Amino acid sequence: MYRPTWTMEAYLNGSWVDITDDVLGVVRGEWGMGGTGPTDFVADTGSLEFDLQNHNPVGKYSPGHPNCTSGWKKGVPVRQTFTYNGYTKRVRRYVNDFQNAGGKDERKRITALDWMEYASRNPINNPGILENKRGDEVLTQTLALMPIPPQSTNFDTGVNTFPTAFDTVTSKTKAINEFVKTALSELGRVYLVNDSTYGETLVFENAQARSGLRALTEFQSYNTGYLKKSDGGYLLKSDGGKIIIQQRPTITLHLDNDPSVLDYEIEDGENVLNRFTAYAVPRRVDTSAQILFKLDAPIPIASGQTITIRGTYANPDGGLPINANPDDMITPVVTTDYRGFANSDGTGTEFTASLTVTPSYGTEGFAHTVYNGSSTSGYVTLFNCRGYGIYTYNPIEHQANDSTSQDEYGIISESITQKYKNDLAYGTLYVDMVIDDEKDPRTVVKRVFLNGNKNESVLYAFLQLEVGDLIRVTEDKSNVDSYYFIEGVSYQVRSGGILMFNWIVKPFLCLALGMSALAVEFAGGASGDAVNFGYIPSVTNIQQRTISFWIYMDTAPVSASDNVVSILDDDKGMSISVTTDSQIQYYSKRSVLLGIWKTPISSIATGAWKNVVVTMDQVGTSADPIIYINGVLQTLTETVTPGGALKDEYGVNLIVGNGKMASEDYIRAFDGKIKDVRVYNRVLSAAEVTTLYNGGTPDMDLVTDGLQFQAFVVPTFRLTDFVDATLTSDMKVRDRIYGVVGTPHGSPIGRNP
Repeated sequence: MYRPTWTMEAYLNGSWVDITDDVLGVVRGEWGMGGTGPTDFVADTGSLEFDLQNHNPVGKYSPGHPNCTSGWKKGVPVRQTFTYNGYTKRVRRYVNDFQNAGGKDERKRITALDWMEYASRNPINNPGILENKRGDEVLTQTLALMPIPPQSTNFDTGVNTFPTAFDTVTSKTKAINEFVKTALSELGRVYLVNDSTYGETLVFENAQARSGLRALTEFQSYNTGYLKKSDGGYLLKSDGGKIIIQQRPTITLHLDNDPSVLDYEIEDGENVLNRFTAYAVPRRVDTSAQILFKLDAPIPIASGQTITIRGTYANPDGGLPINANPDDMITPVVTTDYRGFANSDGTGTEFTASLTVTPSYGTEGFAHTVYNGSSTSGYVTLFNCRGYGIYTYNPIEHQANDSTSQDEYGIISESITQKYKNDLAYGTLYVDMVIDDEKDPRTVVKRVFLNGNKNESVLYAFLQLEVGDLIRVTEDKSNVDSYYFIEGVSYQVRSGGILMFNWIVKPFLCLALGMSALAVEFAGGASGDAVNFGYIPSVTNIQQRTISFWIYMDTAPVSASDNVVSILDDDKGMSISVTTDSQIQYYSKRSVLLGIWKTPISSIATGAWKNVVVTMDQVGTSADPIIYINGVLQTLTETVTPGGALKDEYGVNLIVGNGKMASEDYIRAFDGKIKDVRVYNRVLSAAEVTTLYNGGTPDMDLVTDGLQFQAFVVPTFRLTDFVDATLTSDMKVRDRIYGVVGTPHGSPIGRNP
């Protein structure tokens, strides 16, 4: 038996006090996400429940009782600390409720909640409005407005920048509402983990945290062996440095035969989703100051009187309510923004110069005080508020449907609202990916129940792994073998260190396990064969970009170049193609004149796999690409010299095997097979290019720095449906980095790479 020791402490009068000896029976705790659905992005409130002896002395833990322990009250922090072989885990909570256990006051049942309860309960009043801020910046400001912050934070840098935030906050808006808006807008996650130091760390995952890149970093470290000293210390290097040996354990749960596995819950065919709608809420901010409030009737004001003028901001073009950033409002200017006259029609003695205006701005309106320091009583006849209005438009939506699934199972729908997003670029990618995953019944593990005392590695996993970490789960009867994210944790512990816990888990498909590489064969020319991945923000507008792919050309083009990879529209973007002379051609559109570069004639042969890598450092207008074939640098001919700067590639689709522009349909298909298409956000070195060529087949950990896209992959359990099959528009293929869904066009054929 492997048993951790544990203590229970309460923070009383400025210090931690050990109350372990007063704990009776079972201690129960839980935290994290309570579900694994496609909209579960923010953790539920976590809890800790335990009984305390309350009779020695009587009323020891009864607030208000003369014998109550000093400092013991609602809101007191408590923590349970586990230790085993030098490893520590702390679970921190805040006392929320006291109840008599068993109907008698001899035993108090304590319910303590984690910091998420504060987020659920506390409003964020008058936060102002943030403009052009990332998700992590929005969350940081949210925490700054709360009376009790979490003990620690660990925030990713947000991928998305929101035009505005907090512009929908009211006096009743709770912090948790902003967590939800931010997480859904970012397509990231917000949750608490229990750490060894603070017992409480608020985590923000950005939109890329659970991508295929996670597999590249996590699994490499997991799959390397590690050394361990019994005292949990270090091994010393000969130069006096340290070899770090404490790291997260490699954990694979074999549900069929692991004695630590007490039980598990498998969902088999119940998790179908075939309609998923993403909403975004576009906003616009004025670029110049506008009159957002105009007095519609004179207001009387006596000599020596102070009045308050209140109003709400309105669209100057239509009068509809709008918001504005208080920090950007214009200080009222005498005569321009306010005037006072003896008569309501603006005649008589003017006392404008004697008016003192003290402004007070909010996000929805204002409450200015006006003092009449003159001896004249009269009227405020002009009163304006000027600033930069924030205009919220009707939501826009993208709906992903799978008609085949809907015919079979009926319409099963879900939706997600990205409150702070102006566009649906990322929302579209997400809902398309979810529908591709969940349109058909699947067999997935939902929860695993474990005994932490029977297997030392499982005990280490409880102490070290947390929400957001990865584990591998296998089960023979249902043919389960995949990586899973831990979404939620609950546990029970008895005196003596008897520990049972369970993980709520969600499957994660990656090339390491769960996703399989695929090649796709295209018929060439005007066949219309293509795979359209749509608009992918992470691969566009990259000034330093590398595109790598493998091609097997059946025949060279006969009348025009055939596209292999394109991010191209009528007046912007680029393409890589094969010419009629068996050259690789790079084509780039600029603001003045496009550029075209070609490799030597016959540099691409038919009947063999070739690795092509094109790097572009496009900062300057005259920067030439660099092209490698099978790791060999090619001498390029510049047939058209570019002029002008790169143009914004927003909205341009990534297409493999063909090209498509507004003025030209799919008429330039490559004739042959394509595999392992990669896009990097940097220029690869010659050595890295050689590594890609020598690697041959797609490799999960081959040159990953800056990798933004890698296709084609399909779920492993569906691979047989794709190999040697004509790919219809319903047979989606994927990018393995961010899960971007590619839709086949025409009739390309899936091939084993």
